[in-house]
Amino acid sequence: MSSTLSSCSTFTANNDVASVGDTSLGRDDFELFVQDLLIVNAPAADRTKIAGEDARRLLSAWVGDQLIIQFLVSEGVAVTETDRTAAANALDTRLKNAGVTWAEGSRRISIEGQAARTVFQNTQQPGALGPFAQDISIEVDSRYGFWDRQSATVVAFG
Repeated sequence: MSSTLSSCSTFTANNDVASVGDTSLGRDDFELFVQDLLIVNAPAADRTKIAGEDARRLLSAWVGDQLIIQFLVSEGVAVTETDRTAAANALDTRLKNAGVTWAEGSRRISIEGQAARTVFQNTQQPGALGPFAQDISIEVDSRYGFWDRQSATVVAFG
């Protein structure tokens, strides 16, 4: 699985599948994260072939998490070690129940996203992210699609 995503501009970082502001998701980290998620969510699935819609869904979630993380930073709201520990404990329980382990990079992506989502839900009003999300640069490798600001998802071309 390899791609380069683009929202409104050409995406030139060939090793990245997406970026939000100054934060990017490398192809290797993304592919490993997809594989790890499939192990938990669809253990019998052929992990050599990832459906485009699954890749777009996961990229959409990563972009959403990055928007939240960067918004919280811009607002001076901290994601604490306690928040990360709670997210890590929840992930560890899920993985233990599934009888699997994840690579450290996949764990980091999941824990940071979950911790930020929890802090956001507990500290922000509905709709708070909208204006911020409209102004930040979001790029997606065009092999996966493009970032659609209206639907806040990665959408296939065509």
